[in-house]
Amino acid sequence: MTGRKPKPTAVKRAQGKPGKLGDPNGAAALRRAGKGGAALQATVRKNADAFAAELAPVVAEIQKAGHT
Repeated sequence: MTGRKPKPTAVKRAQGKPGKLGDPNGAAALRRAGKGGAALQATVRKNADAFAAELAPVVAEIQKAGHT
């Protein structure tokens, strides 16, 4: 497959164009939609707790084997 070029990513395509990537209003748009701050923190916390609960038996087994 000589001579093939990789497909450019969206960022690479946008680099040569004027303007900015993303939402021009930034976090303000999320706050207006009620999806910023507290809701985001709650979701991140819930996901982290679920991951920790899933990993706890593995960590306990490693510690039981004498590793710290």
